[in-house]
Amino acid sequence: IDFELSGIYIFDLSANTSSFFLNGFIRTPDWSPDSQWIVYSLGSSLYKIKSNGDSVTLLTNFGNNLYPKWSDDGSKIAFANTDFSEGNSGVYVINTDGTSVSLIEGNASFPEWQDSGNILLFLKTIKNPGGQPTGDSLFRISLNNNQKEFITTFSGSDHILNSYLNVSGSDVIFCSTSETGYSYVYKYSL
Repeated sequence: IDFELSGIYIFDLSANTSSFFLNGFIRTPDWSPDSQWIVYSLGSSLYKIKSNGDSVTLLTNFGNNLYPKWSDDGSKIAFANTDFSEGNSGVYVINTDGTSVSLIEGNASFPEWQDSGNILLFLKTIKNPGGQPTGDSLFRISLNNNQKEFITTFSGSDHILNSYLNVSGSDVIFCSTSETGYSYVYKYSL
């Protein structure tokens, strides 16, 4: 990777132009609902920055934190800790000021909000007896009462690794990698 070209770019859909915003090996940025902040992963931590480039704030400093998703009401950020070596892997929720980190589900990843900040979707990997991934189960959890609901399983030769959940209305858009290594985008109706 060319470090000088790595970072966050902002693409203006109306003008069909892009501009370089922030340098670094930055992954999985997400806008706040009011477009005033961007949350992103850098190294193993999560940060947020104002959309004008001011006020970089460290939000997490444990594990390997990825895939931050801002809740629609702007009050929380869900993210995945993928540090399996320390036993801390799972989906977490944190206040947008970096306080009150809560583990929602262990050994889960790719969180996505379904509503204003009360319902969270996530994936849990399914493994065969040899420990190899064979697909993922999609779950939904209510943060109001911690009630978890199994939704479906994405498995088989077309869905070995599933990732990057996005919700639009009652549809989930996600990425699947097949056993041959090809990746596709799928839509699943909830």
